Amino acid sequence: MNSIKESRIYLLLFSIRPTVQREAIMDYLLKNRCHPTVDDIYMELRKTIPTLSRMTIYNSLDFFIRQGAVQSFQVSNESVRYDIETDAHAHFVCKTCGLIHNIESHNSSLFAFPKKTKFDISSVDVLYIGVCQSCLIKSQFNSYFH
Repeated sequence: MNSIKESRIYLLLFSIRPTVQREAIMDYLLKNRCHPTVDDIYMELRKTIPTLSRMTIYNSLDFFIRQGAVQSFQVSNESVRYDIETDAHAHFVCKTCGLIHNIESHNSSLFAFPKKTKFDISSVDVLYIGVCQSCLIKSQFNSYFH
């Protein structure tokens, strides 16, 4: 099955009417599970869809989120990032290379809204910050040879 057809099916599963733009955006998200920003998506898709605008991407992603097909999160003051994985999971940000990784959690209480608060909580984001395994290995390798 080709990837655009998979994207179309994925959109339909979430009651999203497929359009050329929506299919391309969803295809990108399904192929690139790297937590892209709107700019990441735009820079790649404009190569094949030159008429695609950032606003179309923003509007499509906003609709995908409302339909439950995608989630968004933000690390500090950086751009909003989009994640095709919508199950409860945490994110790990490497402070050396900047890559963002999904971390599965079997501790559902981590994502539960606290009871008896004076706040109107709408979402929970769990974010770990540290150094990824790849960067640790590079650092150890560099320190060994210097």
